[in-house]
Amino acid sequence: VPGMDVPDSLIQRLQGATVYKTGDQDAIRIADMVKAFAAGKAGRPVEWDWRTGLKNALGLTTEAQRIYRQAANDPYPSNMSIRTHSNLARFIESRLDLLKRNGTWGLGLVFLSLLIFLNGRVAFWVMMGLVLSVCGAVVLMQLIGATLNLISMFGLIVVLGLIVDDAIVVGENIYARVERGEDPHSAAIQGAQEVTWPVVIAVCTTIGAFLPLLFIEGRVGDFMGILPIVVMCALSVSLIEAFSILPSHLAEALKSTKRDLNSGPPRNWLARLFRPLRRAEKHLVLDVLGSYYGRLLHLAVRYRYVTVAAVIAALLIAVGLVGGGRIPFVFVQKMDSETLLIDLDMPVGTPAERTREALAVIENSCLETPEIETTWTIIGAQEDADEHGMYATLRSHLGQIIVELKTVEQRDRSSDEVIAQLRSETTGIPGVNSLRYRAMQGGPAGPELEIELTGQRMDDILAATEALKRRLSHYEGVYDLVDDYEEGQPELQIELLNSARPLGLTTRWLATEIRGAFYGLDARTLQRQREDVDIRVRFPENRRRHIYELELMRVAPPSGATVPFCEVARLVEARGTAAIRRIDQRRAVVVSADVDQSQSNAETIMAGLQPSIAELERQYPGLRVDFSGNKRETARSLASLRRDFLIALVIIYFMLAGLFKSYIQPLIVLTAVPFGFNGVIVGHMIMGYPLTILSMIGVVALTGIVVNDGIILVDFVNKECHSGMPVAEAVISAGLRRLRPIILTSLTTILGLAPLLLETSFQARFLIPMAISISFGLLFATVLTLLVVPANYVIVHDLKSLVRRVWIGPQPQATDVASA
Repeated sequence: VPGMDVPDSLIQRLQGATVYKTGDQDAIRIADMVKAFAAGKAGRPVEWDWRTGLKNALGLTTEAQRIYRQAANDPYPSNMSIRTHSNLARFIESRLDLLKRNGTWGLGLVFLSLLIFLNGRVAFWVMMGLVLSVCGAVVLMQLIGATLNLISMFGLIVVLGLIVDDAIVVGENIYARVERGEDPHSAAIQGAQEVTWPVVIAVCTTIGAFLPLLFIEGRVGDFMGILPIVVMCALSVSLIEAFSILPSHLAEALKSTKRDLNSGPPRNWLARLFRPLRRAEKHLVLDVLGSYYGRLLHLAVRYRYVTVAAVIAALLIAVGLVGGGRIPFVFVQKMDSETLLIDLDMPVGTPAERTREALAVIENSCLETPEIETTWTIIGAQEDADEHGMYATLRSHLGQIIVELKTVEQRDRSSDEVIAQLRSETTGIPGVNSLRYRAMQGGPAGPELEIELTGQRMDDILAATEALKRRLSHYEGVYDLVDDYEEGQPELQIELLNSARPLGLTTRWLATEIRGAFYGLDARTLQRQREDVDIRVRFPENRRRHIYELELMRVAPPSGATVPFCEVARLVEARGTAAIRRIDQRRAVVVSADVDQSQSNAETIMAGLQPSIAELERQYPGLRVDFSGNKRETARSLASLRRDFLIALVIIYFMLAGLFKSYIQPLIVLTAVPFGFNGVIVGHMIMGYPLTILSMIGVVALTGIVVNDGIILVDFVNKECHSGMPVAEAVISAGLRRLRPIILTSLTTILGLAPLLLETSFQARFLIPMAISISFGLLFATVLTLLVVPANYVIVHDLKSLVRRVWIGPQPQATDVASA
């Protein structure tokens, strides 16, 4: 209370408040308001960021500044202090800054690649279409209620290279016509019309591959649901821009392109600047890449069966690396963290003072660790992260310490190394049931191992639990091995003897007698003025103090004659159960543990536990042991991913069948999809990352991306064949003509993700596996598209010829007809 003297005894007691956002509120804005309030009450100055300074320069005042001024006018007394702790909004802010930085670099790399492979004017207007598409995507996201967060920003980075693919194909085709001497206006119209349907189908296949990601089940589906929405918004705007705005700009901008490429004197300084670049680009694409690619393509088409067999062998090797465990799979890779949670569990009934002493030992170890900045200790409760920060359990034997680490740039050790040190220093605290260390992660994470033991007999469940924990303790890298069974406080259990049955005594009758003696029974209610007064009858106080009074009491059976308690019942001292947990109406105990991913793998451990689990189920009839937690989430998410992958393939197949008017040619394009898996495996090996559920999502998304190049290539082969060119010559001619746009569309997507791949911040490690799948998978698939798709096209032609020959018979040659 302002103006009130607060005694020192009250200051020793710390009070805290936790502030949450609701709905779609801005977490960063709310955090700024809370920090401004705390600084104002404490009389501390605030350093405002550049956004606040910009608003102030425009004469605007932010809400955080208004709150700061109000709080500064009414500060706390000098003997009271206030500070903020565990600001989780800073993770959101740092991740958004990270993705904005990577997005800016990706944007620059995409523009640079456009300058290298395209005319400067074409590159400029394609880049303007990219900016327009991103802005349009943000507007559409606002209209549908989507927000900017970690995943939506990542989605914008993913589409940086994708949304220029259609503009690249349209712009490059228009530019190629101008290079051949066509009028720019005519080239803009004819060039856009020539690739309209292939480009539309290519964009639709990409959307079709991302669309099933909306229906992934489990926590991952909830977490990644915004990604396909962002991709669909950006690609839709990009498609409209590529066919409505871009051709009109190029029709005007490319008027003097031919003159700039001539050997005569340049018109202006811009021509002098870009002429060497254009010559170098033409030499690189036509002379160097075109020459080498043409030779390689001739070999691939000539030895087409050997080409396909070699690629299939490489695919089998990649699958074998995963199946053999060379490339491990984890649900979500553990990341470095700046916030640690230490959960302490003492025996039930432990006084709060004893819990405080145990927490003090842990807290002292934390304060002596140089990487730790602050600690926040909670006695008698544990904050449940799954319950949105609510203190779901309030008991004197529980405790928790929230540890704030220094930023990654300010420390040399990771959070896992800090946890390992604290774990080694705090082992052996007397009276501790369990002590669990966990890092607050930014994605859908939890204990690496969770095993449910269910049955009807609690003794069998507990015996199996101890056996399973002993088996798990032998695995290297398994830490914080605990179960959720809690023994209750000591209690007296009363068993009715057989001798009580003839007297008509039942358990209910005996319980009523004991309750009436020690707690009391309402005998009568008296009316006093306007209040009811209950008269309760029970033993006097001196008869209710000791346990032996229960054994000495006499019980009145229904027959009326009292009998000694010891004649009809027996007392048993035991411990009760603090909580009863059931799964599907069966008593259950859950064993959980964390796994150090640098030493072991949860999937390997679970596979090794199968014989032990089968033995336990044989030893204890009725016992059932199931994996839950991340294992169940993995199975659920992967099952939905397999379903979504098949749906994506079916959607893409029917789109391609409608475009090519064939049921066989879509299969030629789709052959690039499994071969992209080679790149996924090689990419994870090179980058040193395990396969995660995000990697698998990247594989599904890759399905729609890798077919884009094949669509344009097969469409041009069909046009060459319809003009009368032989099949072998048609695939070589189309490959050489589409070499530049195929390389450029893949290069822009890879370069858009390249800054994120090279990011070392722990904030990016969660998303990097998906970026690896898309970028490396697309890299390998592009190379294979340029070689394997033409080879498959000729193989299909061979098979058609073989079927026609078998069905119709050999056709006469031209020389035979002439002689006849």
